[in-house]
Amino acid sequence: MLITAYSADCVPVSYYDPVSAWIYIIHAGWRSIARGIAGEIAKGLMKEGVNIHRLFITIDPSIGFARYQVNQDIID
Repeated sequence: MLITAYSADCVPVSYYDPVSAWIYIIHAGWRSIARGIAGEIAKGLMKEGVNIHRLFITIDPSIGFARYQVNQDIID
């Protein structure tokens, strides 16, 4: 099985539980990441019966700072 997610300045966040075979991928912007979306999704998966102690979560590759301008007010 091959699962892909395309993104540019946002990042794909992948969740995988090897026991229940749950696979979940979200497309999140920096604001969502900063506000804790990754943890909120994990809480939602718990409600579906996923054991978060065996959950693999990755913030996958995206555009880097060398190719993406961020204004100082955002950094602060």
